[in-house]
Amino acid sequence: MRRIAVVTGTRAEYGLLYWILREINAAPDLQLQLLVTGMHLSEEFGSSLRDIEADGFQIDAKVEMLLAGDSPVSVTKSVGLGCIGFADAFESLKPDLLVVLGDRFEILAATQAAVLANIPIAHIMAARSPRARWTMPFATPLPSLPVCILLPPRPTLGE
Repeated sequence: MRRIAVVTGTRAEYGLLYWILREINAAPDLQLQLLVTGMHLSEEFGSSLRDIEADGFQIDAKVEMLLAGDSPVSVTKSVGLGCIGFADAFESLKPDLLVVLGDRFEILAATQAAVLANIPIAHIMAARSPRARWTMPFATPLPSLPVCILLPPRPTLGE
């Protein structure tokens, strides 16, 4: 059985991952390993962890990494904490593949830890939001990591 770890850190990205999580969870030859981090674990942002559990998903790891503030120093320290937390989670779970979506700093921490742990990465929707505040600094390094980047089909003119 293949162990597929999926990281989610925000409500927006969880919504996009929901159907992928359902399909992995339903597949008889796959084991979903759900790692929750970032805003999901913060009361300030609504602690959406409860919504994930209400959807019937088992949380395999909670990676605390958010520090108060959004200054460059706070975000840098958060990434460092995330790398430590994801390293511990990956050591415990031993996933065969890591699935991430987007380019936020939570995803940067997860992918850095996965690369150093020799875990293959499937990166969905990489560099899709060039205007997002935290996307630009990570739009270059994330796709340059040894990953399989999965992009949605380009919309046609009528869409």
